[in-house]
Amino acid sequence: MNTVAQSWNYLFSNLGHGQQMPICQEEALLAFGFGKKPFYSQGFSPGNGQLILWFEALCKYRKVQGKAGFFWKKVGYNKTKITDNQALEKIKSALKSNNISLVYHCNNHYMLPIGYEESPKNPKLTYKVKTQDLKPEEKNTYIIVADQALLPNSQVFVVPNFENICTDLGTEHPYLYNIKGENLTLKRGDEFYPGGKQYKDNRHCLLAFYKI
Repeated sequence: MNTVAQSWNYLFSNLGHGQQMPICQEEALLAFGFGKKPFYSQGFSPGNGQLILWFEALCKYRKVQGKAGFFWKKVGYNKTKITDNQALEKIKSALKSNNISLVYHCNNHYMLPIGYEESPKNPKLTYKVKTQDLKPEEKNTYIIVADQALLPNSQVFVVPNFENICTDLGTEHPYLYNIKGENLTLKRGDEFYPGGKQYKDNRHCLLAFYKI
């Protein structure tokens, strides 16, 4: 919910790159049809498709032009037909745009990519060459992701290596990859969530919200 509202604010409100008044989570909930308060008593667990519908509902509610869809999904339903290198270039382009907001669906959580940093894999090249002059295989790319979780130990930013994001999005059932773990781990889903619901496909992906 917060991810959708903040993406909309970035694209359309005067807090970001628009002229609209910002929308808060409570107003968004009312727009989505959650008309009864207190809101904390209403439980829901949205998926990728639901976030897409919510964003488009906010655009309709505020009478602005926007759309949403799958930006990059490596495996499973709604898989996109782009390579990892193509995805990286698209991500970097999107992060420079005022008309696109990305959402990263990782392990049981949604986060907002907001920037990136690149550095040579060979430390000796750090002050000798420009990063943009290096080949993709000669540099590390880190994606700066804003984490909006309310858990006590949550970090404000998560900065995974792009290669680790590739691993996350490419991991297939019954395994899961925890991009937020202190030690990046690949485990069976039932090890992450003992007794919990196990999906038969990897739903991790990048979604995109667009201002049009």
